[in-house]
Amino acid sequence: MKKIIEKISNLFSNRNIILGIITVLIGCIYLITLFNIQVINGKEYREKSEKKMLRNETITAARGEIYDRNGVILATNKLSFDLLLYRVKVTNAQQNTTIFNTIKILEENGDKIYSTFPINEEKTDFNFENEAASIKWKTEMKINEEYTFDQTIDYYIDKYELSGYQKEYAIKMILVRYEASLMGYSLFKPVTIAKDISEKSLAVLEEEKFKLYGIDTISVPKRYYPETFLAAHTIGYVSKISSEEYIEFKDLRIYTK
Repeated sequence: MKKIIEKISNLFSNRNIILGIITVLIGCIYLITLFNIQVINGKEYREKSEKKMLRNETITAARGEIYDRNGVILATNKLSFDLLLYRVKVTNAQQNTTIFNTIKILEENGDKIYSTFPINEEKTDFNFENEAASIKWKTEMKINEEYTFDQTIDYYIDKYELSGYQKEYAIKMILVRYEASLMGYSLFKPVTIAKDISEKSLAVLEEEKFKLYGIDTISVPKRYYPETFLAAHTIGYVSKISSEEYIEFKDLRIYTK
C-alpha cells in the first residue's frame, strides 16, 4: 500500500504529466460542450442565431420634387411596396406552400408576381425573339435544346416538386422559384417577386407573415407625375403613347398657349 501511495505521489510530482492531464480534461470539456451545442441543442441554437442575424437592405432614396414657377408640382414621389423572398431553412414542400399562398393573396387583390422567366402574358409559350435566343437560354439553364414549352414546364415541375399543384399555379410558382434561383437569394440577400403591390395585399401579407416563410415587404419611393407628360423633356417622364395621341396632345398644348 505504501509503495502504491509513493508511486501516485511521484506521478503527480511530474509537471509534464500534470499538464497533460489538465490538457486532456480541457479538451474533453470542449468536446462535450461542442456536442451539446451542435447535436443535442443544435436546432434551438440555430433558430436563435437566425433571429439575431442582421440583414443588409438597400433603401432607395426618394428623388427631389420638381415645381413650375407657380408652385405646381410637376414631379413628386409616392410610396409603393415591393414583395421580397428570403431563403430560410424550411423544407421544399413548405417553401412551395408559402409561394402558392403568396400568389393567391396577390391575385385576390389584383397584383401580379414579377419574374424574368421568358414566358408570354398568356403563359402558353416562350417569348423569345428567335430560335437562337431560345437555344442560348436553354443552354445556359442546362435544359435540352429540343424541349418544347410544355416539356420545359414539366422539367421545372419535376425540379421544384410541383406535381401536386394545378398546372396554372405550378407555372406561376415556377416563375417565382426560377427568379429566386437566378438571383441567388439567401438568408441575407432577398429576391423581389412582386413590385408596387396594393395596400390590400400589403395588409394581408403583413398579417399572414408568420405563416409565410421568408416573405417580407419593403417600402420603395415611386416617381409620380401629376401632370402626366407635361414638360416631359425636362422632368424625365417617359410614357408609352401612340403617335396620334402625341400629335393631339401637342396640338392642344400649342392651342392653349
